[in-house]
Amino acid sequence: MQETFASPFDTHLIAALEAAPKTHARESMRSAVHHLRMAEPLFKIDVAMAVFRCITAVEEAASGLMLLLQQQGYPRASELKRREHLHKNAMLPFLRILHRRAIRAASEGNYQINLHTFPSLKQPLGISITVQHDNGSSSTVPINPPLAFLLSDDGVGIDKTIDIDSFIKSQGAASVKAYLKEETNLRNKILYASPEGIPKVTIDHHKFFPAKQQAVRTMICAYLLMVPYGRQPTVTHGLNAFLELLSLVKDA
Repeated sequence: MQETFASPFDTHLIAALEAAPKTHARESMRSAVHHLRMAEPLFKIDVAMAVFRCITAVEEAASGLMLLLQQQGYPRASELKRREHLHKNAMLPFLRILHRRAIRAASEGNYQINLHTFPSLKQPLGISITVQHDNGSSSTVPINPPLAFLLSDDGVGIDKTIDIDSFIKSQGAASVKAYLKEETNLRNKILYASPEGIPKVTIDHHKFFPAKQQAVRTMICAYLLMVPYGRQPTVTHGLNAFLELLSLVKDA
């Protein structure tokens, strides 16, 4: 199994996380990393507890993002409920849906969105847009602050049918509600007995652990793109879209 957060990119992320102001949000992100590091050796002796640690890591990272949104005073951030499993388990799928939306927008607009690392731990990550011109040349424009661009005229422009439904189908789920319910119930399946007996955890940890590490990595990147700055337009619109996603599940 790969070593936890050991690549040069991960080392940069962790160093920047440690250098960030000490807040509840930062400590939740650090806790996520800690849970993954504790989980890795557990796969050899207690798979259920290793899986439990991984689930907790992802939830802690999601909590960290919600705390940061509230700390930075984003509109509607007070509606986030970091103690509710639904809110925590929806964060990563939403970021992936948003990423797909960004890829689609870039493809339609004939440009690329690039993530960069910078030596400064105070502003460790940045974003640029590379535009392809008709004559075959290209030009790259840095975005500062990094989440100051919009994917559509009115915000992030997530389309339920194109963006959300296609993501859910790719995960093999029937609906957003079914997918999130399955994610929420995973911890119960590994911890508590059913009428059939005590839990038996069978999981391919060579796939499961890297997937959870990538989930936490994604949310650390989001945190580091947000924490050095004030309110950014993409985040404001993204938060509205996230809350709308939650309302879709609630009303379903």
